[in-house]
Amino acid sequence: MKKFLMLILMLSVVPAVVASNCTACCPVDDSCCPKVCESSCQPNGCCPDDCEELDPCDCRVSAHSFFRVRPQFQGASPEKRSFWGMDRMYARIDGKHGAFQVVPFGGRSGEARRLASYFMPFCKAELLVQGGGDPDTADRDIDARVFNIHTTDVNVNFKSRICFRPQQSVAGVGLNWRQKLSRNDEEKGFWFEASMPIVRVRNAVKLSETVLESGGSVDTTDYPTAQANMTSAFQQAAFNFGRVPCNCNDGLSKTGVADLDLRIGYGWMGDAICNMESYLGVLIPTGNKVTGCNIFEPIVGHNHHVGFEFGSSFAYQVWINEEKERALWIETSIHSIYFDKNTQRRSFDVKYSPWSRYLPVYTSFAQAQAANTASMTNKGYTLYTPGINVFTQDVKVHGRFQRTLNTAIAYQSSHFMAEGGYNFFVRDAECVELCNWCNTVAFLADSSVDSASTGDAIGATNRFRSINKQNTDNDKVFLADGSNYNATVIKQEDLDLSSAASPAQMQHTFYGTVGYRWDDREYPLFVSLGGSYEFASDNSGMDRWLVWGKIGMSY
Repeated sequence: MKKFLMLILMLSVVPAVVASNCTACCPVDDSCCPKVCESSCQPNGCCPDDCEELDPCDCRVSAHSFFRVRPQFQGASPEKRSFWGMDRMYARIDGKHGAFQVVPFGGRSGEARRLASYFMPFCKAELLVQGGGDPDTADRDIDARVFNIHTTDVNVNFKSRICFRPQQSVAGVGLNWRQKLSRNDEEKGFWFEASMPIVRVRNAVKLSETVLESGGSVDTTDYPTAQANMTSAFQQAAFNFGRVPCNCNDGLSKTGVADLDLRIGYGWMGDAICNMESYLGVLIPTGNKVTGCNIFEPIVGHNHHVGFEFGSSFAYQVWINEEKERALWIETSIHSIYFDKNTQRRSFDVKYSPWSRYLPVYTSFAQAQAANTASMTNKGYTLYTPGINVFTQDVKVHGRFQRTLNTAIAYQSSHFMAEGGYNFFVRDAECVELCNWCNTVAFLADSSVDSASTGDAIGATNRFRSINKQNTDNDKVFLADGSNYNATVIKQEDLDLSSAASPAQMQHTFYGTVGYRWDDREYPLFVSLGGSYEFASDNSGMDRWLVWGKIGMSY
């Protein structure tokens, strides 16, 4: 018992070791964000022509910057717990009451249009991008000038359609070991379990763009860093964060150990017709966490959260044919985990303004004055800061609770095994808190409607600027003095931190698996093959399929 208490004490100090402090000021350092594409990326034209509208009921969330994916081989997930009960520790007669399993798995996400609407504004999977301020831009979703797209043809506005088709693919192997700690031969008592999945996660936003009107050549005379299209704009050098790889085939990958899961459990009963056990555990973070550099970053594990877990499992034999050694079992597992808070880097919007994180801003009154002074030489247009560099900050993220319920019917004979079941997963919404906020940020007014020679519009600010609409002079605050500017400062209470948080999620999974066991060997073995399909009721979760194989041994 002293050893158990010592182990629990050691696990209890893990959060103190891995906890991180929130000390960054804005703007945050972008040294961790290498460019993944060259600025010469060109539109690929693979945006489909027949864009169907999304069902409004499918889109509960939109314009969010971070998507939290449920990792594989965790908790009571089917690929981990199927054919993995107390009986495997006791399969070898007069053995040491231990067992291990190795589980290779792989899968891919589906329903890309619905996942795209999670990231894009206005609950859309395709966006119309257009420059200029003419009446024919009334239906656009994005003002091209926000993304520094400027062309030379004054009679024809730039126009394109962009699409996201996000996809995740996963391949890995799960390692799992269970060992009984008490020395008695009864199928009850304390046990210890350790598991870890080694995974490669590949995420691809799959940006595609179809240019409908080029608007002439790129206007680098008035705008030296101007972009020709959205494909290059998402990778422009001025963007430190919130970038998107160049085309529909580019993706980012991450490989690592998706957290170490340690548990101490107790088997309350274990006989021919009934098994029951409970456990406490800790999830030690070993993977990575989001940096904000790119949309839909690959994350290995639970975003480097420490987790405290508890759960129980129960199995009852409902039918048996002793003569043919066949039996039918009902099995239920309940797994809960609480995630401690940590520091992560997230991007967020201003309230009531989707994708306002990309709007150009002035970070000080001096910067606005410099832009106004330079407007006489047509250089004031370039003296601003991309909003994504300011609205990406270090934040405190409270992971809160997630729970998993797995119910299955299992058939067993002397060798053959089969199992089918339903897995229900639910997770609380994250709570995001700012570490610091520099209250020196104001929106850049839409200055293109005025002549640069007047100098009165460059440097003006506008609290009502949006990602898609043309503003009027009545919305602007001109630089008469610093007090006017201060009236438009974006304060912390103006920020929409929910746009940086993962919302509550609810996932449903159906699965099936078959296997074969050799319990009559000196060291009992079992193998199995299985597959599952997981889906969500709306776009807050991910639809995906997964297949796995298993090989395990008792000793």
